[in-house]
Amino acid sequence: MSAISVTLPINPAEQQTIDIDITINGIKQKLHYCVEIVPWETCDDAPRVECLRQKIQTYEHDWELLNIGVATDNTVQLMFKQRSPLQADAQEHAEAA
Repeated sequence: MSAISVTLPINPAEQQTIDIDITINGIKQKLHYCVEIVPWETCDDAPRVECLRQKIQTYEHDWELLNIGVATDNTVQLMFKQRSPLQADAQEHAEAA
């Protein structure tokens, strides 16, 4: 199994960070996630897909998009996972090329 699902209490009105300490086969890891709430009203007059594309592309380079939540009339949730230092360095080099 490569993924598990954990239900977390999320306040839909604010950005939240989630830090998880996990042990897999005796190896301890720390995982960091961020849920960002994007109010559609912040998109000005841009189409929603363009607004999301801009927010995702300009997000901090050491975070990768993990999930786009179900959009409501007012907001959409974006979940990002913090990259490991090696992943972040590789991403920086790919963007520079």
